[in-house]
Amino acid sequence: MQDHARDLAIAAVGKNLTYGGGTSAVVFGLATSDLAAFGGLLIALVGLGIQIYFKRKADRREAEYHAARMSDLGK
Repeated sequence: MQDHARDLAIAAVGKNLTYGGGTSAVVFGLATSDLAAFGGLLIALVGLGIQIYFKRKADRREAEYHAARMSDLGK
């Protein structure tokens, strides 16, 4: 009788460890991939911001150049 109870207790512990290990693998696996996805998104947004900044700067520079050329042609 004691052997049966001990076997049931060991089986229950093994089952709980299996479920805990599987759950932690899923949770930590998703967390790692989510972190990588959010990191990639952050890098993409920073890159987009840099592109917008420099494109606006180039547009302003070209507009000033165009205005200067037009005023020189009008004289």
